[in-house]
Amino acid sequence: MIKSEQASLSVMRIAVITLITIFMLSACVLSASVDVKNVKIVLSDNCEIEVLTTKSLVSDILEENHIVVLPEENVVPSLSSEIHDNDSTIVITGVTQDASAVLAVAEEEEMVLLDQLLSSYNAVVEKIITTEEEIPYETEKESDDATQVKQEGKTRSEKMYI
Repeated sequence: MIKSEQASLSVMRIAVITLITIFMLSACVLSASVDVKNVKIVLSDNCEIEVLTTKSLVSDILEENHIVVLPEENVVPSLSSEIHDNDSTIVITGVTQDASAVLAVAEEEEMVLLDQLLSSYNAVVEKIITTEEEIPYETEKESDDATQVKQEGKTRSEKMYI
């Protein structure tokens, strides 16, 4: 009876090890079949972002990276286009920019200087505002026969960044 129990435990170990191996191999095969692309996104405010993505549709890539295209902005290539190359560029242009001119410059990938591509973008001003605010203190009191101050509070100052 004991030998049969040991044999069944041994068979169960083999089965568990086999299942784990099959799971690991299938995970490796799935990860090898995923096509990861390196995409450069040039925003209308001169920001340049490089992202790794498995998506191929331009709108999906922008959505995945939480980039909102305003109605007055143009996207080159268009939002419905698919990215097939590993190193691709998505350019978002503002209202005053000519999308066809940006596309012509972007198509000359090797000969394009960043200054040429970004020369027509509007500048963005970023400000950090610091405020200092006093936080009132609280005094804890204990009510016994005689009122005693348990802990005296102190006024403190705290900086806040907006």
